Amino acid sequence: MKELGRRAQAELVRWRLTLPARERADLVVWREEAIVLVGVPVDGEELNDAAVWTDDLREYVQTREGLVFHLEDRTFHICRSHPLTRTVIETGVIAANFECPRAECPFAAASRCAGGRAVQLVARSVRRC
Repeated sequence: MKELGRRAQAELVRWRLTLPARERADLVVWREEAIVLVGVPVDGEELNDAAVWTDDLREYVQTREGLVFHLEDRTFHICRSHPLTRTVIETGVIAANFECPRAECPFAAASRCAGGRAVQLVARSVRRC
């Protein structure tokens, strides 16, 4: 997607303000530099993938090469090389004790860091300075 010019950005903001508050809350405008993916260890009953992993977020992850996520003090890349890893991208959840036939799978490594819990991928906004 091309970068929007100032006039187009202003038009987009004006249009967004015409939407009802509920629809505005559902609308996500992605800015690559303003979003970071974070892995959050969760127990099964805490899993909230439907509310967190939206179609927009799934598309964002699927269309960006070299994307990473952070879990604790580690950074992992998003793996797309095996059907099991593509399931993670579809759901936004790395299952507890996730295993992959690839020896160096970043999702399996993240799963080991989570201590037997699932890892839910969530988007966090990064404040610009």
